[in-house]
Amino acid sequence: MRIIPVVDATSRETVVGRHALWLPRLGVKVPFQWGRRIAKYQHDELTYEPAETLPHEIAILRALAAEQMAPPIGRLVYVETLISEHRGAWHADPCGAWGYEMADARSLPPGRFDLAAMRQLPITGSDGAWGDVGKPGNVANGYLVDVRRTAWDMLRWEGGDPGVLPGAPLDVEALRARVHRDCQFPSGERAEAYQDFWLAGELEHGQRRVVERAQALGFCPSPGESVLDIGCQSGGFLQWGHRCGADLLVGVDVDPVYVDCARALARSCRQNISVRQMDVVTERDAFLGWVRAAFPAGVDHLMCLSIEKHVGVASLFSLIDEIGARHVYVETNAVIADKGAGTTPAGPMKLWPEVAARGGRHVGDSRDRNLRRLYRIDRP
Repeated sequence: MRIIPVVDATSRETVVGRHALWLPRLGVKVPFQWGRRIAKYQHDELTYEPAETLPHEIAILRALAAEQMAPPIGRLVYVETLISEHRGAWHADPCGAWGYEMADARSLPPGRFDLAAMRQLPITGSDGAWGDVGKPGNVANGYLVDVRRTAWDMLRWEGGDPGVLPGAPLDVEALRARVHRDCQFPSGERAEAYQDFWLAGELEHGQRRVVERAQALGFCPSPGESVLDIGCQSGGFLQWGHRCGADLLVGVDVDPVYVDCARALARSCRQNISVRQMDVVTERDAFLGWVRAAFPAGVDHLMCLSIEKHVGVASLFSLIDEIGARHVYVETNAVIADKGAGTTPAGPMKLWPEVAARGGRHVGDSRDRNLRRLYRIDRP
């Protein structure tokens, strides 16, 4: 099996069809998948498990390749993260997608595809499925390159067991060690990850408690709601939002190592959480344009936790105002106790003037790593 970390369907190198992606440079074909299920590109109806059809598709094409009626078919391919605009905006689906190696029909001597000869092979299917074989685009340079229809009406291989898809590759121990090593903050200065995360469905503790913070903030999105996390790090709060039932979960972080780990953790839990590497300050306009496209109905929940010293106070609240989320959750960076007059024994109320000006409230403090203020802003 061949593993490809990322396939970008928005790249010019990728040929995007109604049912599949073709990667000429890699010689790989990937039936389009979203959240581990095969779907028509930019359509969500009639989705199904790859295991229902992909073994039959590969078996049929291999049999045809032996007769020079299809391009040679190589190894099974597993794509870890599939980037596309399936829902109308850039989205990195980390749930994994299956495909296979297929030679480029255009680079081969002319093939010998013949529908009558194909029907002599041990293949069964409806008249509609057979009729689709000859559609424009399915045959290139004399080779059949596509036999797909739907799981309920496509050709089936009857010449023996077509085989099964293996389990998605996951080394839990290696990923756990990687996250604790690579998701420290500051990098290399701690013995464990910066914050809690879920790995293969189980909660793994880091230094900052995700569930306790979420409960203090009242962050538990309802089914169908959306979440945007700026500075998501390893994605623990997005994972919590998924467990609550949120439908659209999107994170952004400037560190590509954090982004890669967040995708791997989401994949381990079968969570369709999109994480993008982006600097929200230097790429502000591109970021806001993406947010508008990705959240056409607006953002329900906006997470802005411990990022004010990284993006700047003015920039942080400018982004909050521009995004206009229904619920905003703000955590300060560490509060340093001030012994001067006019402060409380616990230290100053960082960011409180900006929060209060937007009708927000102080909902508590976090103290697991150091003292930080927790605020919440709700809009009608």
